[in-house]
Amino acid sequence: AGCYLPLLSYKSDLTLGIDSIESKVLLGSLEDRLINTWPNFIAMIDSEGSLIFGRGLGGVGSATFYWESALNNPIDNLYLYIYGVFGVFGVLILFLASLELLSFAKTKSHLNDLFFILVVALMFIGIAFSSIEGDGLTSLFFGISMAHISSTYSLDSRNRKVA
Repeated sequence: AGCYLPLLSYKSDLTLGIDSIESKVLLGSLEDRLINTWPNFIAMIDSEGSLIFGRGLGGVGSATFYWESALNNPIDNLYLYIYGVFGVFGVLILFLASLELLSFAKTKSHLNDLFFILVVALMFIGIAFSSIEGDGLTSLFFGISMAHISSTYSLDSRNRKVA
């Protein structure tokens, strides 16, 4: 769900039509992302990278601030960040991780329950900013969660019996 709004903003005019000062304070940042940040990031990937393969490590995020300041974009979205680094393959990794996450909800493990809640929270936070380059705590939780998902997936695949 966190990737739909940025993708819609690329070719659509999603201006919120904010008039009152209260609305500007509450929704101004979202409108700026819809009009400028997200569409400009996808256009940058299209012109300076590849819509299939992205731009690779160091091609998006804070690295561009130091090495390609003309292309710097805060992104403000975890899903776009992963797309920018890994391209379509990053989207596939997120999709597979989401499927594995759904299997956590079916188990009776308290540890899996904890990681399910943690990853869902990180997915919601990821709509607002990139938790990979965000503050250290969300980066730490993101890394721990992905390690747990991948280790659980590799253990499950080793325990499956071939019929």
